Amino acid sequence: MVVEKIRIRLIYPDGSYYEYYTFAGVNLWHTMAANGIDVAGSCSGRGTCGKCKVRIEGQVNDLSEEEREYLLAEEIKSGERLACYCYVNEAVDVYLHYGDFNSDVKVKLFREINNLQPEVEWRQIFVPGLDKQTPVPLQRRIKKALPGLMLDLSSHNWNELATLDRVGRPALELHCLVFAQQLVRAVSRAEKRAYGIVLDLGSTSIFAALVDLQSGKIRSMTAKTNMQRVYGADVISRVSYCLDNSDGLTRLHQVLINNINAAIEELQRDAEISPDDIYDFAVVGNPVMLHLLLGINPSGFATAPYSGIFVDELTFNVHELGFTAGDNATVYILPQAGGFVGADRCLLSATAV
Repeated sequence: MVVEKIRIRLIYPDGSYYEYYTFAGVNLWHTMAANGIDVAGSCSGRGTCGKCKVRIEGQVNDLSEEEREYLLAEEIKSGERLACYCYVNEAVDVYLHYGDFNSDVKVKLFREINNLQPEVEWRQIFVPGLDKQTPVPLQRRIKKALPGLMLDLSSHNWNELATLDRVGRPALELHCLVFAQQLVRAVSRAEKRAYGIVLDLGSTSIFAALVDLQSGKIRSMTAKTNMQRVYGADVISRVSYCLDNSDGLTRLHQVLINNINAAIEELQRDAEISPDDIYDFAVVGNPVMLHLLLGINPSGFATAPYSGIFVDELTFNVHELGFTAGDNATVYILPQAGGFVGADRCLLSATAV
């Protein structure tokens, strides 16, 4: 049996487009959501908000009286439809209407703080070679050369150093990446780049800035539509989605991680760096968004007193969350004010004063 597939071409306001294939007869809203495409609206495709308007060129099902109630006569005449009411049976072009988030006040804020005080430096050290008669592990030789500092190196970094440490080799010249004058996060033959990423998780948009940790300068910025919007336009809708669906929390968590990694990868491409060049993430957002990021049950926000599981700073290794970065990167979740107010609002208020 041959199953027919059809082409969907999504055309953005700037003229660019994205194509994918799906099965004939599927609902347009659901197939877009399944392919990770932002679909406007706040009812998760249930046909009750009337906000997922798109212009369609191609054959879809006829306009129903129920759908007609959400559209103006001029919109119907120009080919506007609600994606959640449309079923496609042949190739169609779908014109999307959302705009550019780069003008948002938070992006402007990132530009204003483009002179952060750096707390990272490279230090040069020399360690004795490995003696055949009285061998001393490389770890101890490095620690001796860095009195008072702590080593926090990844297994990948230790493997790199292992290739340099051979019996009879003279003293090794190494460079150490030191954070806050106390923590050594990398040791290598030569100085490398060191970056951090600031993430602001909004309910409609995700903002990210790539910061050079040695100079304190912002190298690149990006803004992405928060794809959780397809499951609810606001955080209350998303909390309800988690409560109403057994896999709701898992789904919203993974959508957000995918969203964040798309932003991270864009920053990496723009600055021409690798994941291993990223050492730190500082994350702010409203408390519900932070709970969804960590995959923590947000049910406490559904009823009074509207309180989550945590409010103070949390720290994670990058791989616990699945961010695209080096093995030794750390994710810092900044403290929240409480209720539905996160550190992002505190920062914006302080900047406005």
